[in-house]
Amino acid sequence: MAHSVEFKADATHEHVLASLAEETKKLLKKDTTIFTPVLTKWHPQAAVVSASLIHKLYGNKLVGYIKHIF
Repeated sequence: MAHSVEFKADATHEHVLASLAEETKKLLKKDTTIFTPVLTKWHPQAAVVSASLIHKLYGNKLVGYIKHIF
């Protein structure tokens, strides 16, 4: 996801963080509409786990970006 975000940001002249937020938003929308409804039938905490993983993914990419700047 990080490489596609950087490529998209370069191609559209959009800030990298804006691209990262947009890609994360798309991932979250897909997760909540496709995967979470199915997974919550198997385990009631599936939505919590999914949200935590997406949060961690975004955080890791954000930290990488911040380290690159400083």
